[in-house]
Amino acid sequence: DYNSVGITAIGDRDATKSEVARYYRLHNSGKLTVRTAISRHLETTDSLDVIRDEIKKIAQHPLRQGDSMLRIVGVKTYQDGGMLTGSAYMLKPWGVSQIYSITDPRYRGVLFIQKEKLLEIARATIESGLQFTAHTVGDGGVTNLVDVYEELSKQMPIRETRPCITHCNFMTQDAVERMSKLGVLADIQPAWLYLDAGALTAQFGYDRLRYFQPLKSLFAAGVVAGGGSDHMQKIGSLRAINPYNPFLGMWVTLTRQSRWGDRQLHPEEALSREQAIRFYTSNNATLLFLDDETGSLEPGKFADLIVLDRDILACDVDDIRQTEVLWTYLGGDLVYSRDE
Repeated sequence: DYNSVGITAIGDRDATKSEVARYYRLHNSGKLTVRTAISRHLETTDSLDVIRDEIKKIAQHPLRQGDSMLRIVGVKTYQDGGMLTGSAYMLKPWGVSQIYSITDPRYRGVLFIQKEKLLEIARATIESGLQFTAHTVGDGGVTNLVDVYEELSKQMPIRETRPCITHCNFMTQDAVERMSKLGVLADIQPAWLYLDAGALTAQFGYDRLRYFQPLKSLFAAGVVAGGGSDHMQKIGSLRAINPYNPFLGMWVTLTRQSRWGDRQLHPEEALSREQAIRFYTSNNATLLFLDDETGSLEPGKFADLIVLDRDILACDVDDIRQTEVLWTYLGGDLVYSRDE
């Protein structure tokens, strides 16, 4: 189903041991038709010694040396709460809310890992040569993780492991600028703007959402930002939780509109069509350590390519979300044909 919407590579940002084993079996049986970069789930409620031991084990896994079809690239953990539960960690209070049942005017969300422990976990990860990323939704959480990366950069090189922030929905201009300086990557899902812009505007007001998924600012600053889906449940690119149709995602980055047809959410942060394509192709390849092998069509790389039913650089912008894939090729082999 991923192949049917033109997806030839994925990042599983929270894989357990059993899920890694399942990918391994799929690969060995020749049934894996998407390149898969794995970030192992990292439990952070244990002591630092236990966490460090687990990071070492992950770094020594045979799939660290895997091929382009399947490899472990890093670890992922959870730094703060989420938007839907009213628990993302914010710089300013959420505000009393009927939508999220918030009664404390000082409430700023939930932080699962204090900054001092987060720093040591990220340090151990980077020292092991793994990419570190964390579920980080609120601008308070983003600021915390950027602070950690900035502190570590003073003590050790961090760029080669491509430190990342997953989701980073609420941001600040300062965070964008520091991410650019440090070489920190962003792993963003436009589905959250598409699904929840209306509720978020009702909660925070339009102005406070100025740096909600500020894609144009990230591109302008030179931050490598890649587009994902946060796909969790159900199969079907438009019926899944969350939708993983990349052409819907591109349309969201171009229009900044939600599914309810509300006004655009800060259209000054919309991408160009060329940027939207890079967001889902070459930038994602960089996030997943696949940029030497795929992500663009050029000599020396795999022939991972798709043929579409329309020219998304020239068609009406609202037609982009209706784009269908005619053929999908992985390494030059046909893995999906609409006719079949």
